Amino acid sequence: MPLNEGETIAIGNKEMRVYHTPGHTPGCCSFGFQVTYEDREYDGFIFGGPGLNVFREENLKMGIYGGTIQDFQKTIDRLQTFEVDVWLGAHPDQNRVFEKLELLKKGVRPNLYIDPEGFETFITRIRNQLQEFL
Repeated sequence: MPLNEGETIAIGNKEMRVYHTPGHTPGCCSFGFQVTYEDREYDGFIFGGPGLNVFREENLKMGIYGGTIQDFQKTIDRLQTFEVDVWLGAHPDQNRVFEKLELLKKGVRPNLYIDPEGFETFITRIRNQLQEFL
C-alpha cells in the first residue's frame, strides 16, 4: 500500500507515523512511534533508509535504487532536527539491537534502548560518510 508523509499506521494498539525520507530510494519511509517504559513516554524512531551503499559506483551503474545524494542529504538534514529517545536501525547491527537485548536480560541498567545520544551520533556518522559521495 502506498504510504504518505504524516499518515499513521495502526499496529494493534500502537500507531506509527510515516515520514517520507527519500535518498536511499525515492519512496523510502521512516517511522515514528511512542514507547512507554516504566510509566514514561519516549519518542521512538526507525530510519528506513540509512544505507549509503546505493551510491557506490557499482550500484549506480545498475540503476536499481533510484535515490539521489541530494535527497539523501535533505533527509539527513531533516532527521538531525528530530528528538529521538529510542531508535531502531533498519538492520539490527545499526544500533546493536540484539546485543542490547542480551545485556538487558543480564540485568544491565539503565535501559540501553533509551539512547538519544546514540541516534544523534548515528545520524552524524551518516552525514560524515555522505561527504565521500559529494
